[in-house]
Amino acid sequence: MHVTDHRTGNRCTEAFWELVRCGLSADVPRTEPFAELDEAMWAKIYRLVEVQTVIGICYEAVEKLPEPCRPPWQLLLKWHVHATYVATVNKKQRNVWFKLNRRLHEAGFHPVLLKGIGIAAYYPSPLHRMTGDLDIYLPDGFDRAVQEVKSWGIPVTYKKWHHQFLYEGVEVELHHTCWGQRKAASLQFREIKESEGTYHVPGETENALLLTEHAIHHLLEGGVGVRHLCDWAAFLSVCHSTLDAQKLYRLFRKKKIHRFVSAFSALATARLGVENPWASIRPEESARYAALLEQDMLVHGNFGTGQPIPKPSEFRKLPKRKKGYFVWLQIARAWRFRALCPIQTYHYVGDMLSYVVRSIFSGRAFSKK
Repeated sequence: MHVTDHRTGNRCTEAFWELVRCGLSADVPRTEPFAELDEAMWAKIYRLVEVQTVIGICYEAVEKLPEPCRPPWQLLLKWHVHATYVATVNKKQRNVWFKLNRRLHEAGFHPVLLKGIGIAAYYPSPLHRMTGDLDIYLPDGFDRAVQEVKSWGIPVTYKKWHHQFLYEGVEVELHHTCWGQRKAASLQFREIKESEGTYHVPGETENALLLTEHAIHHLLEGGVGVRHLCDWAAFLSVCHSTLDAQKLYRLFRKKKIHRFVSAFSALATARLGVENPWASIRPEESARYAALLEQDMLVHGNFGTGQPIPKPSEFRKLPKRKKGYFVWLQIARAWRFRALCPIQTYHYVGDMLSYVVRSIFSGRAFSKK
């Protein structure tokens, strides 16, 4: 959904960002962006909130608006219902996670929770962060853990980067690496104690690498969303004073993602008001790339929702020529970000081209992941 082409769109965009900022910071929104918004404008704002999966976060800010600045009551009611649903799903997922965590510990494993619930802990209201699946990293005994889950009578689907299964209705992904980071022995983990139990999440350095590399993955695969920016902003707002910024920047440079991180952080500062530990490093360049990221974020939406690229199930049914056209669109879009994350871009483009090459030599229509 493109909301920045016209004056009305600009007003909607500014109001949207104000809601996200205040939902993350628990501040009271300024009234100026919401003055005299009509029903059509609020519908655009809600559509953007919905596409970017920040319904719960923004609803917290909407509740703090004075009556004259609020959306129409029908939309407000719909918003309330959806935000409540997000919180309900989060509660269920948390219950499932604590059960699964205990069961894995009883079987002799030491799971580490990636993203999700662990990142939500950085939010003012964790239950309003949109949840996905449960991503679990197993520092040791990955293959044994898979066999253990199967011994519970639960079927496991084997995939390239992780294996997945359903546990009490929640999708769980088992990872044997922490997003390609260092060996398990050199990784740091943090213990979180809550009333329901104790669990482990990546340390600050590991989380910083995880959040940024995960965002890059989605940027190239179809579209990094505002919710990924929110995760990064929430993390920075809590950890900026304790992060070893220089050490982290050296790690980012080693992975050739320092320009992406600088731009991503600059955007988090400009739109969400968090402190950027790397604000003094090439600020003009970071601002330029931040504008590029914001444009792509708003146009393509969360996980590429706004793109014309069909879903994998639809993609497989297309004629070979049509598939080639869509793959070319993906390659052309990803190529725009090669300065921000060159290694990841080249790998992604190579993977996409391999679909075409396999199609040519096999004589079969290639399939998208």
